[in-house]
Amino acid sequence: MKGHATDERASGYLQALRVKTGLVVLTKIDLLDRELLELVEEEVTGIVEDTFLKDAPILPVSSVTGEGIPQLLSALDLLSQEIRERSSGGYSVCRSTVCLR
Repeated sequence: MKGHATDERASGYLQALRVKTGLVVLTKIDLLDRELLELVEEEVTGIVEDTFLKDAPILPVSSVTGEGIPQLLSALDLLSQEIRERSSGGYSVCRSTVCLR
């Protein structure tokens, strides 16, 4: 359960930073069969159910096969449209790309 403790700590950091939206990306899905991928998705759903990510999309992707990459890019584009630009430096949104200042 060490991974869950790390997840909880990361969630705490995101709450402290007032992050209110996001998405979950499952990577390296080319290494899993469909049945195992479904089990992983169920477990991740349980892990995030009490966090701001409870309604976030869970996107399985593979950089090897390209599976899920178009859906990830679309989701990032939609998500970036919901983010307000900060005027005090830090991160800002430039169209569909997150830019650093």
